[in-house]
Amino acid sequence: KEASTSICKVHAVTALANLAESSGEVHTLLINERCIQPLCELVQNQETHTNIKQSVSRCFALFASNTETHRQLLTSSVIASIKILLSSTRDTTCERFGVLTVANLALCESNHSVLLKAALLESLLLLHKSDDVETL
Repeated sequence: KEASTSICKVHAVTALANLAESSGEVHTLLINERCIQPLCELVQNQETHTNIKQSVSRCFALFASNTETHRQLLTSSVIASIKILLSSTRDTTCERFGVLTVANLALCESNHSVLLKAALLESLLLLHKSDDVETL
């Protein structure tokens, strides 16, 4: 039963990430439907499988590509989740999408103080080591 629940979570989060590839209007709809908090809970749960965390990190990066969603992403639970994705997972996919999330959020000057206080801007230094074409 636990394995089937995990598979369902993987599919659900992957579907959500695929939806997040859509327009900014879809981002707003998804966020208005309160999808962010369950994503944060998945990341913060140590039992969550890495595949699920990879999809969540992809969602965050895609949401952060839309400046209209930044306010909802700069909450303490999302910031804590980004930190986990960047440090605790030890997974390059989570790290890459975590850095892209920070980079997308850093595009707006109004977000800089929150990112500085959370010590997330330092994660952008990981980009210089990247040989991944998508992050260069």
